[in-house]
Amino acid sequence: MRANQMKNVRILIYGAGAIGSIFGGKLAFSGVDITMLARGKRFEELKKNDIILKNVINGKVERIKVQI
Repeated sequence: MRANQMKNVRILIYGAGAIGSIFGGKLAFSGVDITMLARGKRFEELKKNDIILKNVINGKVERIKVQI
């Protein structure tokens, strides 16, 4: 799939834990329309802080806004 076709893709991530957040964050960063399904404390964390990913190799921090 080409990069411009990925912008038309919509994905629901069912589960906003560590793995779901990594996949959702990376996909959203690349331009895919992501919605995360979260509840309780995790819902509030994502609503307040978005998804925060830290690259362990270079220390770069990415903050990615997704629909919750």
